[in-house]
Amino acid sequence: MPWSFGLFVLLVCLVILLACFAVKLLFKRGTRLRVVRAVRSGGWGKGRGGVVTVRAPVTTTDEAQRSADATGLPRALMQAGGPLPVVVALGVVGWLCWRVLVSRHHVLDAWIVWTFDVLFVIVAVQLVLADFEGRVIGRGEAYRGAVLVPLYNEDPDVVVRMLSALLHGRTVQQPSAFAFAWMPDRWSHHYRQQERWFRGSFIRGLWRIRFLPALSWGWWRQATGWMQIWLVISVFVYLLLWRPLVLGGGVPPTAVLVPLAIGLAQGSRYITVWRSDTTGPQRYASPILSPVATLWSALILRPLRVWGMVTSTKMGWNTRQQVEVTSQ
Repeated sequence: MPWSFGLFVLLVCLVILLACFAVKLLFKRGTRLRVVRAVRSGGWGKGRGGVVTVRAPVTTTDEAQRSADATGLPRALMQAGGPLPVVVALGVVGWLCWRVLVSRHHVLDAWIVWTFDVLFVIVAVQLVLADFEGRVIGRGEAYRGAVLVPLYNEDPDVVVRMLSALLHGRTVQQPSAFAFAWMPDRWSHHYRQQERWFRGSFIRGLWRIRFLPALSWGWWRQATGWMQIWLVISVFVYLLLWRPLVLGGGVPPTAVLVPLAIGLAQGSRYITVWRSDTTGPQRYASPILSPVATLWSALILRPLRVWGMVTSTKMGWNTRQQVEVTSQ
């Protein structure tokens, strides 16, 4: 891997970070965030114009409210702080494994390795900042807001409420609440669904960058997440395309085995959740088919994510026309 390729990857990461700061400083400087909720009466579409300011101490999303059990909310609030030392220790172990891997195989140049090291350090520092925020947040206000969201939920209509909770209170996740999405069985429907999701995800990321404090965990998690997407795409292109086709080298086995192992670990979580609309064989087929899902994500969904970012201005806002941002 020539040093110029790694330097180019690092420079793009710096451009992403500078763009995040530019959005924070220049985009809609005269706006502030407040929580509102549309009021409907007499069926869908009636009374759509009214809004109500939400002042409840705890606000639950619809999915979480339907999925939560009786003890879920107290348990989630009790575990809101999180075992920070354990998380930091796992991060250090992951960094050490990363260093051992790259030092043994020598498939990445020094620029890429250094960039990943910087990302590990940023994540570790932001974990400490997140713990500090959890101790001082609220600042003696009359109420502390929290939003209960189901694990793995990406509901776009509650994002601004979650942002408001991040700014004025805290957010928690309930481990026992899940939200599943119906997946289409036609390619055209699947393409439009994923394109819409990726566009909405990028727009929500811009909201986080604009409204969250620059010294908060959420802000840096979003910025480093975009850099991570670029780094993963760059390493994938180099190891599986550039290296064998241009430089004449082979594809390292770890470049194939590690993503498949990660996909298997991610798919194993579905075994722990029993859905009434699935059979036993279907349940255990999910982790077995995880290599196919990993390849689909790498070859199809990853380029589609980039396309969704580029074409995010074509996003149909739907219910987000009542976005909770006011110029005041």
